[in-house]
Amino acid sequence: MNARVETNSSVKSSLRPDRQNGSEERSVLYKTNLVSLGHLLNDLHSAFLPAFLPEIVPRLGLSLAQAGFLNSMSGFVNMTAQPLLGHLADLSPAPVFIILGPILTALAIAFLPLAPSYAIALVLVALWALGSSAYHPQGNAAMGHLSPPGRLAFTIAIFSAAGMFGSSLSPLYAIGLVKTVGLRLLPLAVVIPPIILGFFVYRNIPSLAGEGTPARSGTSRRNGFWKSLAGVFRKIYFVWIVTFIVDTTFQGLRFFLPLVVTEQGGSLARVGGVLFAVTLAGTLSSLVAGKLADLVGRKRVLTWALLLSPGVLAAAALTKGTVSVVLYMAGLALLNTTMPITAAMAQEFSPQARGMASSLVMGISWGLGGLVTSPLGAVADHFGLGTTMFVTALLPLTALPLFLYGWKREAASMR
Repeated sequence: MNARVETNSSVKSSLRPDRQNGSEERSVLYKTNLVSLGHLLNDLHSAFLPAFLPEIVPRLGLSLAQAGFLNSMSGFVNMTAQPLLGHLADLSPAPVFIILGPILTALAIAFLPLAPSYAIALVLVALWALGSSAYHPQGNAAMGHLSPPGRLAFTIAIFSAAGMFGSSLSPLYAIGLVKTVGLRLLPLAVVIPPIILGFFVYRNIPSLAGEGTPARSGTSRRNGFWKSLAGVFRKIYFVWIVTFIVDTTFQGLRFFLPLVVTEQGGSLARVGGVLFAVTLAGTLSSLVAGKLADLVGRKRVLTWALLLSPGVLAAAALTKGTVSVVLYMAGLALLNTTMPITAAMAQEFSPQARGMASSLVMGISWGLGGLVTSPLGAVADHFGLGTTMFVTALLPLTALPLFLYGWKREAASMR
């Protein structure tokens, strides 16, 4: 009888670690899904500005230049504010920006169609961009704190996929809300979901300290903003170069792709379908790449992506019709696979300042990449759209030797 009791108790105790591990995994999955859902809600408002322009421009009597500056304002705020907000996120384990960022984003952009003047509209765009700038560094850094060991790239890929899905739904969501509740009730309608989500984040993730992969003690807290920025950039400069070149290529090709489609006789409906397909393919490819990078190594997957995507995109620029569109979709999807990998690398090489590292490879590189679109347009005016698309497609090849050199040097210093 005693032997049977002892045996049963030993069996029960041997099962406890598995049950505990399973419970911890479910808890981690729940928390990462909460933060990823915040990314979806935040980016769900990303295309509200172009959707609202037909309402804003005639009501305020804006010129096209003034309308364009609204978008420039959002890009400028995102590019300049993210490093500071990423640094502030590193100073405290509280998920303040994860909670408040999507709320500010939703409220500011929803009040935009009601702005009584151009000056107020600019302020609202700046606040909208500030909310988004606050969310992204801490949200991305949270993936590093929450992710189980060995799954960081895939966890970031899920986070990114949620944002891309939100962006793709954004125009339909904006128009649907206006038709359903009207402009007056729009702020109330958009702010309720992020407030509810913020409550769940507050209850379930009161602190990011001690979650997932631990940060090295307190380096970010001892350093000021400029020291933190310089210190992180020295560690991840080779990753940042990749993100800047990839963002320049991706934004340039995606921006001019509608012109390529219409130049070849495609309709506006076809343009919309192509852009949606590009977004969907990029979302799926980033998930696959994140999982693959965790299994076979970041360097290997990133190297192949930088090698293969230029060839596919260059072939797209040299062909026409459906073949060209399919190649563009495949090439941009390959290019998009680099995003979760570089984000994971940046955090792994600078674990004591994940927010700052995330802001550099997401905010600044994306903002600067967008600024290069204007010079690319000037090149297209002079040399033609096809030539510009071909040359732009080859840009990722220039990032490869710089990345391999930096990787070798930084990896040796960490041994």
